Amino acid sequence: MADNHAENLTMSDASGVGAARIGQTLTPAPPATPELLNPFSGESDALKILLQASAAAESLQHRFSELQQRRAEIVADQQQLEAERRAFEQRAQDFAAQVAHDRADQRELMADLEQRLQKVGQHEELQQRQVAELRASQRALAEERVILKASVRAELDEDRMKLSQERAILDAERDRLRIQAERERQDYADRIRQIDDELKHEKQRLAERAREDLTAEIVLLNRQKAEWQLAHEHQLQEIAQQADDLQAQRELFGQQVEEEQQRLKEEIEKKRQGLLTEQNNLQRRYRFQFEHLTRAKEDLEAELREFRREQQLFRSERLRFLEQHRLRFRQLEHVRQLLTDRESSIARESRIIDRSRSAALSDIQRLQRRSEEERDAILQDIESRQRRVRQQEMAMADLAARLEDRSQRLNRLRAELDQTQSEILEQRLVIEEARTNLVRDSVSPEIARARLEQARGDVQAFFDRLRMQINADRDKVEEAASDVAERQQQFRRDRAELEQWFAAREEQHSSRTTDSVVQDQAATIHMLQTQIVELQNRWHKERLEAEHAIRDLLSQITSREVGSMESSAGSGNNVPSNMRDAA
Repeated sequence: MADNHAENLTMSDASGVGAARIGQTLTPAPPATPELLNPFSGESDALKILLQASAAAESLQHRFSELQQRRAEIVADQQQLEAERRAFEQRAQDFAAQVAHDRADQRELMADLEQRLQKVGQHEELQQRQVAELRASQRALAEERVILKASVRAELDEDRMKLSQERAILDAERDRLRIQAERERQDYADRIRQIDDELKHEKQRLAERAREDLTAEIVLLNRQKAEWQLAHEHQLQEIAQQADDLQAQRELFGQQVEEEQQRLKEEIEKKRQGLLTEQNNLQRRYRFQFEHLTRAKEDLEAELREFRREQQLFRSERLRFLEQHRLRFRQLEHVRQLLTDRESSIARESRIIDRSRSAALSDIQRLQRRSEEERDAILQDIESRQRRVRQQEMAMADLAARLEDRSQRLNRLRAELDQTQSEILEQRLVIEEARTNLVRDSVSPEIARARLEQARGDVQAFFDRLRMQINADRDKVEEAASDVAERQQQFRRDRAELEQWFAAREEQHSSRTTDSVVQDQAATIHMLQTQIVELQNRWHKERLEAEHAIRDLLSQITSREVGSMESSAGSGNNVPSNMRDAA
């Protein structure tokens, strides 16, 4: 700007000097006028031509001053454009700094999100370790169940052997009791009927209880199966296989129970038929056995002693059996307590998992809220920047309008300059005519021609300098306008890129926070819930199986105790009756 000002001052000085030279050239010196002019008739015409040339020079000087003023206005406009350009560059730098700061904030936010994702991964690893521990406890429980089934099966085999031995003893006692009397036979028949009624009642009660348990278990299994099918369709085949296995085990167990009941019924029926047969035989042989009573008294006393000894052995065996039953019952209670403890531990672990799940859900919700807040802040920032961009666009539009006005003014100046040039050409023609007239009418044509050539050269140099200066100013203005247009386009491109970048970052942030994190957490929580439900269902099934096995064992033990007590009571009643008959 200082160089342009100095150049303008130099050109104005040169223009002033050229105008002065033109004035000096066209205006004749006062002392030389009387000597140079001759008393010809064309002296007045030459003076008129010189006066016209001086008037043209004055008009040119006036036009030149106007052009200088307009040039100063153009320089002021250029300075204003330069100031606006600097302000625009400063705003662009501020905007770039703000964008860099926002990007740094976005990077910090992404780092924070990555740290939280790492924490979520650690939480998932902890949950996986807990699931592994649950699976290990499930395997241990399955092993204990297998051991318990094996022990129960061994005890059942042992009880069957003992029952067969007791059956043999009862058969021997039945052979010894064939010598009873009619009165004891009637009591024994009444006792048998009472026992049959009790057995039928007990059998019906056990059957109803078993039916109710089986019905409740079937209803529970059906409900659990329906819930399992609705919640876990992808595990339908495995659950169906487990249900088939459970149904097969239930059918096998029911078959065993029915076979055992059928066997007991057959044994009781055989005993009843045997007793009836014995009664008939006793009725037929009663006449023949009375005479043998005296002879059998000694045998009966010996048998009584033997029976007392066997009864003592039976009591000791019964006490031993009761002790074994008590120990077995205590063991079953211990197993039940272990099952209860395991169930309570699983309940505690499920509560811990529920708390962990609620904590994870709260973390996810907090992350979602924070992401929503950050998204709102980003949207507000984008809106504020869009407002600033719109303001800058309005400012650029105003600047473009001002540039358009200036270009129109330049066009007007160009038109005025063209008009001035046409006027100058006309004046040059007039001056040419005046020069020819002056040369023709002058006393010294060489001197007049030299002066006119010098004046024409000065005027031509002045107009050349003026044209060069105007062309240079025009080039600068056009260059400034093109620079402003290019910067406006660059600003629009930067704005479009920033909008695309903000949209991409917002979409990436929203998709990453809402889709990946939430879906992973929801999938992990759903998987843990399904595993917990599966463990609880299996645990419940195993507990039901253990309870059914315990009930079956208790019912078998009770039936055996009732049978042994009835046999011992029958033996005790038969021996005194035999003694009374013998007496």
